[in-house]
This record gives sequence, C-alpha cells and structure tokens, in this order.
Amino acid sequence: FLCFAFPIAWAAEMARRILQATLANGIANALCAAWVQYGARRGWYHAYVLPLIVLEHERGGMAALGALDALALVCVGCGCCAAQLAAPFPRAKAAEAAADKRLALRGLLVGGCCGDYVEACHPFLARDPLLDAATYVASAAAALAAAGAKSSAYLPVPASALVADAPGRF
Repeated sequence: FLCFAFPIAWAAEMARRILQATLANGIANALCAAWVQYGARRGWYHAYVLPLIVLEHERGGMAALGALDALALVCVGCGCCAAQLAAPFPRAKAAEAAADKRLALRGLLVGGCCGDYVEACHPFLARDPLLDAATYVASAAAALAAAGAKSSAYLPVPASALVADAPGRF
C-alpha cells in the first residue's frame, strides 16, 4: 500500500493546483459557477463538486470551490428564497402559497445560518423561469467578482466571509 502513497499524493496535489489555477480566472470561475448551479439541480453536486472541495481542504487550507459553493449556491439560494418571500409566485390555493412561504423562510434561515439547504429554492426555480435565469446570472456574476478567493463551504455565510483568504474579494 505504501508504494501507492507517493503517486496518489502527487496526483492529488496536481489536481488541487490545476483546480485552483483554473478558478483564479474570472471567466472560468463564472462558467464553473453556472455549471455548479446547473449540476446542483441534477444531483451532480455530491458526485463531482463535494469530492473536489474535500480534495482542496485535504491539507487544511481554504478551497476555491468552497468559496464558489458559498457564493454561487448558498448566497444565490438565499436570494431566491428572499425573492419568493418578497414577491411570491402566484399559486392557485392559499395552502400552497403558505407552504411556499414556510419553505422560503426555512431555506433563507438555514442557508444563511448553516451554509446548506440550497435545495429549498429548487421548487421556486422550477416554476419561475425568470427567477431561474436570474440564479445563473447571479452565480456567474458572484464567481466573476470573487475569482481566486478561497473559503470554506458549509459554514454560515458571514463565517465563510471571515475565514476567506481575501475577505474583501469574497
């Protein structure tokens, strides 16, 4: 088993460097954010993105994909939930509207306070094509502005900003 340790460690380090160098480019970071936003709705996040975040965090440092997760998924998901609370998509039944309000509030609180539960906004995105398009634009814009920033995923949003390597850029 030890004969595999060096090649695996070398490959992991190269993957980490390539990933971080790629995400330091604003355009590549914006495209990746849009892809992560798309993939999160199709179950790709846990299959592809989460293992790469773990790979980046392996040595205890901050992760470029961690910052991307916090900005492109969590903050944008919180924004979608806030938009649903501010201007709800019309529903035929009052019970459905009340359920949407509860889901949006829970998504906003859990997303902002725990850095997770971005799935709460997915029903709203499925019903509202304008909001859906806005999430892609917002994800790409946030990633473009924060290209190269590193942070951690699964933290409250303010904590993600505080632990970021460049809090002003995050």
